[in-house]
Amino acid sequence: MAFLCITILLCLLQSISAITNNASDAYDILQKNDFPIGLLPNGATGSDFDNSTGRFSVFIPETCTFSVKEDYEFMYKATIAGVIKQDYMYGLRGFWVRSKKHTDLRYFWLPVFDVQRHHDHLKINVGIYSDKFRVSVFQESPNCGCGFRCSDDDHDSI
Repeated sequence: MAFLCITILLCLLQSISAITNNASDAYDILQKNDFPIGLLPNGATGSDFDNSTGRFSVFIPETCTFSVKEDYEFMYKATIAGVIKQDYMYGLRGFWVRSKKHTDLRYFWLPVFDVQRHHDHLKINVGIYSDKFRVSVFQESPNCGCGFRCSDDDHDSI
């Protein structure tokens, strides 16, 4: 009986240790899977990650938008979730994009389905459309509202 109790306790501890809950872990998890931290905005308040399945959730205080390369606008809901593996994130929820350079997509937010890393590029897929971005664009985490290069006087992004 004691062996059974110890076995159950060890299984529970192992399950608990497989799930992390720390805001800084969200950025670490991106890097461990070969993604730049700039795929998440600054200010994550917490995260959940299951090492065995790759399922994750990241929490930010509120919906966040910012521009990338003046051609795209990204939006993150307060909870971003999905599955992350080496060089591949899929089943994403809470991550949206709008293209300013494509007239037919300018007014519509499209959900991002997956992100793939290919060497020094990221391919962001919204189902009917995808585009490549240099990894270097996302080397730092953007700030909500003003993007990657914010100052007190200038709230425009790159």
